[in-house]
Amino acid sequence: MKLIFHGAVREVGRSCIELVTQQARFLLDAGIKLGTETGYPEEIKNIKEITAGILSHAHLDHCGAWPYLVSKGLNCPIYTTSVTKDLARILMKDFYKVECLNHIPPYNQENTEKAIELINTVRYRTPFEIKDAYFKFFDAGHIPGSAFILIESNNKKLVYTGDINLMETRLIKGADLNLEPIDAIIMEATYGNKEHPNRQQTEKEFLSKVKETLKRGGKVFIAAFAVGRTQELMLLLNSKKWNVPIYVDGMGKDMTEIMIHHDAVKDKTKMIDARNKIKAVRGRMQREDALKKQGIFISSAGMMTGGPIIDYLKQGHQDPKNIFLLTGYVDDGTNGRMLLDEGTVFIEGRKTKVQAEYGQYNFSAHSGERELKEIVETLKPKKVILVHGEKEAMENLADYLRKKGKEVFIPELGSEINI
Repeated sequence: MKLIFHGAVREVGRSCIELVTQQARFLLDAGIKLGTETGYPEEIKNIKEITAGILSHAHLDHCGAWPYLVSKGLNCPIYTTSVTKDLARILMKDFYKVECLNHIPPYNQENTEKAIELINTVRYRTPFEIKDAYFKFFDAGHIPGSAFILIESNNKKLVYTGDINLMETRLIKGADLNLEPIDAIIMEATYGNKEHPNRQQTEKEFLSKVKETLKRGGKVFIAAFAVGRTQELMLLLNSKKWNVPIYVDGMGKDMTEIMIHHDAVKDKTKMIDARNKIKAVRGRMQREDALKKQGIFISSAGMMTGGPIIDYLKQGHQDPKNIFLLTGYVDDGTNGRMLLDEGTVFIEGRKTKVQAEYGQYNFSAHSGERELKEIVETLKPKKVILVHGEKEAMENLADYLRKKGKEVFIPELGSEINI
């Protein structure tokens, strides 16, 4: 087996790795990189000859570039879980609309529809064969429907983690690592140099900040990824009683329905209860009406790059009683990163000072440094290929693993590695 890297090398975003066997060529994910400009995977030679695609989960940095690749000639089945298919369908369609608001995208609506048509669904732990390769999806514990993939070909076993999390949350259980030792692993390294704080303590501090803000008469605006983070925050906030309404705005409400429909959450009863008690905001008029009173607002996008959170920024950034809370990873070049670093955001194209309070709470759905080491210790690969992380995180993790006797690679764009 040979690997060729078209994205997610020494960066977080645009995951896209080509796997070449003796008889076939596969793409492991096809994502975008969000920022001031959308980043797409680097050129894939003879893309029409790709045998199949593998989609690990529904976040845009792993699924958002499939329509773009279709515009370049990709025309093969894409395999993923049924939950991921339904989530990715909505995300890809919505992202195309967002792109059209800012500029002319390098692909069209027909490419998006075609990419969705190409998606086939598979079950966890049910092997399937394509040419000379065998695939098996395992629960990755990242978001509902997420998977890491075991690939066997020519007597070699390779795992591609996608994004992976060993820790159980209110929403889902941790990753399923119950498999035999492997030869190599392509592993995300987003937090290869950082441990996550205790989840229960983070929840306690988060709820305390919400309570503090409401007590002083402010509104609480929470930027959250529509897939995974929104639902976890709905469960957390619904576990307490508040004297103000809780709202969910953006795609998160539709994603919640998909997860409930597929029984893709740890506790369906609690998820339904949260869905029923939290008010869904649909459209600008309902948003403006909700903003007339104090409330808690969960809104996409998680990095403040678009979506309804921009309206909330516009309406609430000048009042120091209000607070804007980030709850996940933020890329350079996004409003979320600017807010944390400078206290400013772009609103209607203008750089604007935020007078409201702001902060970040770590509700990460990625494994921290300790858990990434645990994954390697459990699966016992001889080779470790680190992707989906900044340079410092990768180098820190690589140093540790090399001291443990592992052969570690930190590829660059276009790099080729033989397994």
